[in-house]
Amino acid sequence: MKYKIMLLICLFVFKPLITLSDSYINKSSAVYDLLGSIQTNYKITMHLENKKGSITGYYYYDTYKTQIPLYGQLDKHGNIRLSTDKKNLNKGEVFSGRFITEETITGKWFNPDKTKQYVFEMFKKFTPPFIGYFNQERVYDAGEGIRGHFSVWADIYEKDSMYYIDFGITRDPPGQVIGAAVIPVNNNNTLEFFFTDGWDNKGKGKFYKKEGKYIIELEVVEKSENPWNPVLSLYSNYELKKISEKPRNDRNPWSPGKQ
Repeated sequence: MKYKIMLLICLFVFKPLITLSDSYINKSSAVYDLLGSIQTNYKITMHLENKKGSITGYYYYDTYKTQIPLYGQLDKHGNIRLSTDKKNLNKGEVFSGRFITEETITGKWFNPDKTKQYVFEMFKKFTPPFIGYFNQERVYDAGEGIRGHFSVWADIYEKDSMYYIDFGITRDPPGQVIGAAVIPVNNNNTLEFFFTDGWDNKGKGKFYKKEGKYIIELEVVEKSENPWNPVLSLYSNYELKKISEKPRNDRNPWSPGKQ
């Protein structure tokens, strides 16, 4: 009985945390574009190509953009070892880590003479499926025979691996408006951002795709001191339609002619 217990303990201790799917090992070619950092202070970007466990690619410090070649190996348990030395993976700069999920690598980076080591983390670079121009417009009865116009719009675009949102809400009458422009958003499946509207209210928002629908959520974080604050009722959740695969050039500050 004692031997059975010892065997079970060993199996539990040495069981790998993750077994990667066949797409990571057996595809003739798989590409990973990753964003992350070394010691949280040094932001880096990594491009890796996997051919049945053999890795080639490069990384660069986001500040300098100089590509540094990488070579390495990936096993079926998610262990990955990368080096700047093509012939010996123990020489040069070394990244020794593992996939803790199929989109996240964590481990340690070592300098060439191995006198320094820092934690590194890399995450799959996310390209939102919703870059473009989105809108919702409708006409409503404002009373006394007056037809009102309501509009919510958002332009989402990319610049240097960062995502930005330019959005606005109008309701006329009585002419209430929330507006914001060029707000950096998180590199995530849900784009999260903070802003200050035209009435000095501080807000936070989310933009995401769910069940084929595009949703923008707006929430007040801190109300302004203005006693007449007509836009608070506009903070809500809205479903938008995708109008174009590209943001509007007249809203994008990095369009040709605006740079």
